[in-house]
Amino acid sequence: SIPVKTWFDNQKWSSLLKLDCDIYPTLIKEFFTNLSCDEDTSPHTLACFVKGVLFTQTSSIINSILKISNDEYRVNPSVTLKPTQCYYLTSLHLLTNNPDLDHLVTVSRKDLSLELRLLHHIITHNIISHSDRFDAVTYDHIYLIWALTTGFPTDFGFLVIHCIKNAHKQNNQALPYRMVFTKIFKNFKID
Repeated sequence: SIPVKTWFDNQKWSSLLKLDCDIYPTLIKEFFTNLSCDEDTSPHTLACFVKGVLFTQTSSIINSILKISNDEYRVNPSVTLKPTQCYYLTSLHLLTNNPDLDHLVTVSRKDLSLELRLLHHIITHNIISHSDRFDAVTYDHIYLIWALTTGFPTDFGFLVIHCIKNAHKQNNQALPYRMVFTKIFKNFKID
């Protein structure tokens, strides 16, 4: 049995497994078009107008909307999201069961065990949604797989903000967290 529910329960992210809602691509595009990311004054905040409504997002607000616990033990993974070569290799050794990796390599989903492939599928389709390259395993995926399987307490709201800012900087990247946006829009009564 693959303990996906246990991994999400331990991380207190169980509500993410139950996100089943409509997606509003027009509102999401408007959000990204109007998004303001001020790295100097508010590095962990998103501000945006959608349909004339200004709303500000912080990790605490996102966690609250998604009903995700963010107790005092949650870690803001700002340093670990861009791991050093040593950390990345250590993680890859553990996740691929291949201790022979001796340099940074591109890892695909097929390099993971069956249970980690399932977890990677959930991450790439439901958590950090991408429209292409579902088989690629990125730094962010490695971090999430490691955090979920080890129970390392991580601030999910921060991850959302981090990925949204990355998508905003790279215009060709798929828009992440489409179902999360629906919850945010409904919370702010935007439809």
